[in-house]
Amino acid sequence: MERKTASEFPLELLDIFDVYVDVGMDRRTFLEKAQKTAVGGVTAIAL
Repeated sequence: MERKTASEFPLELLDIFDVYVDVGMDRRTFLEKAQKTAVGGVTAIAL
């Protein structure tokens, strides 16, 4: 599996990730929000 760059992810997902890392959102909340932005059958777990 080839590693993706930030430009290949939706901006909304990157914003959620920034909050998760910088502010301290818990993992469950991050995965729930990330799952909503997942496109094309990619699951939040794979992200």
